[in-house]
Amino acid sequence: MITKETHLKIKGYLEGFIQGMVDEAKQSGFDPKQLRPIRTSSQDGDLKPFHESLLPDGILKVTEFERSFSTKLGTTFEINCFR
Repeated sequence: MITKETHLKIKGYLEGFIQGMVDEAKQSGFDPKQLRPIRTSSQDGDLKPFHESLLPDGILKVTEFERSFSTKLGTTFEINCFR
């Protein structure tokens, strides 16, 4: 069982982390309602022809956001909790 103080610290950290991710997504022009242009090449290696043929673009953008969120959150806990 964690203390109320620890609970509040974790909650505050997560709220700040999530808000930072949302702000970053907004600044990059993330809009799940906007269609992604069809791509035939990518310097970032993010072509997903199979996924793009099966899933609407809005879902792909949301899943990409979630993947980025999960990766960054895992990395930040590794760095901040295991020092």
